[in-house]
Amino acid sequence: MSLTFLVGNLCLKYFMDAISTWISGALITLLTTCSIC
Repeated sequence: MSLTFLVGNLCLKYFMDAISTWISGALITLLTTCSIC
């Protein structure tokens, strides 16, 4: 039970990190595009 919980927690943390990285990258791209226009 605890092992499954630990693995799930790690997967969730990795997923959240990937999402936040993607969002910040998208925002930077959007801002750069807007400033060029």
